[in-house]
Amino acid sequence: MTADERKVKLPVWVKHELAKLRNELEVSMEALRAFSGSEKTAIQMDPYGHLSAAMYAPDRMTVRFHIANGEHIDVSLRDGAVLIMGSSRIRVLPSASNVVTIESAV
Repeated sequence: MTADERKVKLPVWVKHELAKLRNELEVSMEALRAFSGSEKTAIQMDPYGHLSAAMYAPDRMTVRFHIANGEHIDVSLRDGAVLIMGSSRIRVLPSASNVVTIESAV
C-alpha cells in the first residue's frame, strides 16, 4: 500500500489536522527564511562579531532588548532613521560623536 493510498483511508479529522500542520510548517519555514536570509536588507545582524557571518532581517523588523528590572527597549528602522522606544523612560548618554549608550531611566 502506497502512502497516497494510506492517506485516502485516514479519517476526515486527521486529514484536516495534517493540512493544518503542513500550513503551519510552511508559514514557519517562510518566516525562518525571511529572518535568516542572505538577501541584503537594511537590517544586518552580526552574531559572531565579524561581518562575514552576517544575517539579514526584514526591513521593518523591530528588535527588542531586555534590560534591567524587566524593562525593554525596542529598536527599528523607519523612514531611514533609527527609532528607539523604551517600555518606560530611557536615558541617552553620548559617549563619542558616533556612539551613544541607551539605558533605563527608572
